[in-house]
Amino acid sequence: MVEWNVYVRGRFIGTVHEVNEDAARCAACSKFDIDSEAEISVSRR
Repeated sequence: MVEWNVYVRGRFIGTVHEVNEDAARCAACSKFDIDSEAEISVSRR
């Protein structure tokens, strides 16, 4: 698994551990209770 930095509207909110970018976005929505239509970006740490 890879650690991903999670950003919403350009602001860092935390990290998730997932195998790819799509899974990281889904994990972020769940972990941080983010609407799936929010402006979410992830980057490998």
